Amino acid sequence: MFIVTMVKSLLSIPRRDFLKTGIGGIIGISLPNVVVGEDKGEEPDYFPLHVGDWWRYNVQRGQPPYQCTISVSGTEEIDGKEYTLFKRKNLPSWESQTSTRRLRKVGNKVYEYIEERDPKEKLVYNFDAQVEEEWQTHYNCLMYIVKKDNIVTVPAGTFEDCIRMALSCLSIYGADSLWFAPNVGFIKKQNPGYIKGYRPPEYSVGPPTETLESAVINGVHIGIPSEVDEESWKIYK
Repeated sequence: MFIVTMVKSLLSIPRRDFLKTGIGGIIGISLPNVVVGEDKGEEPDYFPLHVGDWWRYNVQRGQPPYQCTISVSGTEEIDGKEYTLFKRKNLPSWESQTSTRRLRKVGNKVYEYIEERDPKEKLVYNFDAQVEEEWQTHYNCLMYIVKKDNIVTVPAGTFEDCIRMALSCLSIYGADSLWFAPNVGFIKKQNPGYIKGYRPPEYSVGPPTETLESAVINGVHIGIPSEVDEESWKIYK
């Protein structure tokens, strides 16, 4: 009788409220990692760029898996425009695998500056684009939106209203798929790892993926609570 009553209660809850509350919240059990982007009635920000923001990802690309962090470490003025420094570092901290991107956000569009390219600045993410609308990024890559309103689950939680983009650079490994969550940013990346039946030996464990584990966005922690988050951030930022 209890089960029947509980099922009826679940069916009466709107989908959005169900996603935010989860079964655990309804029956009084705390279930970790069930979250969505914060909604304050404002237009969602699919690419937060506050100085001090950081994200930590699990990376599966062959063996063994590892982690990486992405941080907003500061700003730099170039040709009268202010760019945000978007720094990626693998963990443990291998200096040879640290990179910094210079990004500038205008509304829902994100531009990247690369000194050695011509033109030096190009559109890289366009969250205003329609589904299947294409634009060209640096290195003659094509980016387009595959689908909007995705629901995506990663270690950091379950996120709704996500945008899935595809990045095609004529690689033999096919196009990358990238998912962005509102007010969180980049949460998942996946590559098929093969094309026309060919899969490199290092990808025999599965397709290359990056999935968000935890983040701090504008001072708010998202994802797996961890006592080592703060200490690891001090070490690796």
